[in-house]
Amino acid sequence: MMNIKQAVVSCVCLSLPLFFLSPAQTVFAADITVDSNCSLADAITSANADAATGSCPAGQGADTIHLSGDITLAAELPQIASEITIEGGQNMISGDDAYRIFGVANGRLKLHQLIVMHGAAERGGAIINDGVVIIIDSSFISNTAERNGGAIANFGELNIVDSSFVSNSAGLFGGAIFTRNELTISDSSFFYNSTYGNGGAIHNHVGQLGVADSSFSGNLAEKSGGAIDNHGERDVGNAQLSITGSAFFGNIAKISGGAISSNNYGTLDISNSSFAINGANFFGGAVSSFGDLSVANSTFASNSAKRYAGAVLVFGTGASTLAHLTVANNRSKEGGGIFVLHKDTALNLYNSLIVGNDGGDCNGVLNQSSANLIADGSCEPALSGDPLLGALVVPEDGSPAYLPLLPDSPAIDAAHPEHCTATDQTGAARTQGAACDIGAVEFKGE
Repeated sequence: MMNIKQAVVSCVCLSLPLFFLSPAQTVFAADITVDSNCSLADAITSANADAATGSCPAGQGADTIHLSGDITLAAELPQIASEITIEGGQNMISGDDAYRIFGVANGRLKLHQLIVMHGAAERGGAIINDGVVIIIDSSFISNTAERNGGAIANFGELNIVDSSFVSNSAGLFGGAIFTRNELTISDSSFFYNSTYGNGGAIHNHVGQLGVADSSFSGNLAEKSGGAIDNHGERDVGNAQLSITGSAFFGNIAKISGGAISSNNYGTLDISNSSFAINGANFFGGAVSSFGDLSVANSTFASNSAKRYAGAVLVFGTGASTLAHLTVANNRSKEGGGIFVLHKDTALNLYNSLIVGNDGGDCNGVLNQSSANLIADGSCEPALSGDPLLGALVVPEDGSPAYLPLLPDSPAIDAAHPEHCTATDQTGAARTQGAACDIGAVEFKGE
């Protein structure tokens, strides 16, 4: 069996602290090490109760639990009811395809350098987190909670840094994580997680989810959101999803949103990210959005959907803006690149490059269009024809892939300055020549 510690590659660029303390505040904390004498279950109980349990020392306020080796669960762990950081040291916790791994009740949890594998919540589980007390009055959620969150079901405050979630599964929502409150993820990876419902890796249900500098590969949803499903409710609240500097590769949804699906009560903000070889059986090969959508400095390459929108589907009456995108070589029966499904959808498209998409580069009516290069001339662009793109570049450091402009590309210096971003997808200054360039990345010279 392949050593997963060698296979998992991570990159940290951003760590978002969960807690901020004034200089006058006194912080009490204890360090608890899990070893042959102190089990992880007893360590969590000690931290929760601030009292010694088994051979584990007493916790004291905000505690840190250190793992000294790999762990395979033989029973569910106690839920977390205090403020706990788990320092994994790149060790692994396995649910043995039988147990959800963490539950967080009235507490806050941070995971750092931890590999979480084979958690299961009824064919899918690794964390349930309700660090802030919430009364769930939705029978839909409360009656199916045991089927949500193959790796995490989060109802509180959860922070994941430099960690990996591999081969977790859920019977309903969130193959790796189900979240319903606040979740931040940085420098982490999600491989081969799956669900029989929505959100192959993560299902965000009326929560706030921030993802930075992370990767999602080979995740599967039998319904929507191969990697992430962003789901709000009319009478409960919106779901807010923000993604930056992240890569989505080879994720699959059987219905919509091969990488990401966001419903009409969801807000989706994407920047400096890439989507390659994701797929959906019906629509939105990479992204399917029915709510507010903003995408900037991002690349969509070789994604596919059988019916509508090989790359990006925009639907509904939310406000949507796409700026500095490169959308190339995607495919679908209709709208291989971008598909605006409803005539009342207000989509603004700026400084973007769309080319070589099977099923048409752009289908539908745009609300505003400025300085776009759309190769087949659809959606009335400023420029059409061959944009002269190079081959897909996959950086060795794991940062998002991109398609560079070749030296004679008509996209060089052709963007509208009003809509130029300060930097491009790679973080380089947006203006490298006389003016900024159309597409996700600036031409850096020969």
